[in-house]
Amino acid sequence: MAAPADPADSSGAAASVSAASPANTVLTLGPPRHACHACGNCCTGWKVRLADDSERERVIRQAAELGVPDPIVAGELRQVDSVCVFLGADKLCRIHARYGEDEKPITCQLFPRRSVRAEDGIRFGVDPGCSSSWRSFATGPDLSLWFIPTGRDQHKKPGLAAVERKLVSLARSPGMTLARFASVLANDPIAAPDQFPKGMGTRLIDRLRAVIPLLEDRENGPLIGADLAATRTFLRRLGTARPLPSKRLPPLVVPPGLDAIVLDALQRTLYLRIGSDEIPPSGHALVVIGGALACLLADPRSDRFGPAFAAWSRVSRLDGFWEAFAPDTDAARWVLTGE
Repeated sequence: MAAPADPADSSGAAASVSAASPANTVLTLGPPRHACHACGNCCTGWKVRLADDSERERVIRQAAELGVPDPIVAGELRQVDSVCVFLGADKLCRIHARYGEDEKPITCQLFPRRSVRAEDGIRFGVDPGCSSSWRSFATGPDLSLWFIPTGRDQHKKPGLAAVERKLVSLARSPGMTLARFASVLANDPIAAPDQFPKGMGTRLIDRLRAVIPLLEDRENGPLIGADLAATRTFLRRLGTARPLPSKRLPPLVVPPGLDAIVLDALQRTLYLRIGSDEIPPSGHALVVIGGALACLLADPRSDRFGPAFAAWSRVSRLDGFWEAFAPDTDAARWVLTGE
């Protein structure tokens, strides 16, 4: 495998790799930093499929020694109320605690590492759906790059790939803010770095009320559900009247620290191509921005916003989310421009 490459040029934009570059070149948006805070969220909601017979046999042996009955169902780790049967009351993995990290299923060992095989090579980074990511994306230790999943093939058509590169480059621009990014996305004149396009926040929140049932889905797991509780409550309190009166929303001001969290997650969502291939890059960006505003308006404290926003990243990639949020191109255009 080639040495990890940083595709950031001097302007901070994602650099392209020539067609002659080897397909196994590893690309990142910078050091993929991460530190685990043992929140247990990675063991709730996710369904872990075991890799092969040897892994299944190892899990069965470990379960017998730990006193965990029927650890595997249909080739996946069994869950109880969407929680892995190996998650202890202390929110720690019992396999990890008894046998060490290397004895966990490979899927569990890899998370939150994420990779995708794109046109330019293997893109590698940290999944923004990890509930610790918001704390350590800037200052955490560099993840070991010797253990990188090759990822699934996820090539984009040249036009969409070009839009993706521009959006990633925009999010990485010096002095960028979420409001300014939203203004460029909406092709709206930028009045100030902290000023969103007129009415865009209201339109985003209006559409996001349609996804409340997905935020309440018990299959997300109790920990993810708890992190999204304030966001759900905020969206429900707005009622069902359409369109949403703008006077019912507080001013949209994003604190600098939260701005950095959102812009970083936005970059990784696009670069790692998280979510449905059917959604254009601008659509993924809209969902990230909308989730950030909903979580911010629900509770702007960083220790509440961070986990809620990470939980949003996970739920927003579920089947049906985009269809509820923007069922057609007219709905997406209305959110962006008001037209």
